[in-house]
Amino acid sequence: MRLNELRQIGAIGNFGYEVIGQTGPSHSPKFQMRGWWQPAGSSERCHTEIVEVASKKDGEREAAVRIYATLSTLG
Repeated sequence: MRLNELRQIGAIGNFGYEVIGQTGPSHSPKFQMRGWWQPAGSSERCHTEIVEVASKKDGEREAAVRIYATLSTLG
């Protein structure tokens, strides 16, 4: 929600999440994911560190937290 607000006011251009890899058996996979954002007015992407999670939803949640934390430190 906070990231959407930052996008709406023009503080960031866009953001999203991506799956980098998947390991483990199909009944119990582990996903390696990271978040990305574009600074306002830029086409370059900045990335969070990669996290390993049990579900894509957990990965999106963790990536969003990390994106917001990083942006908070940048001002």
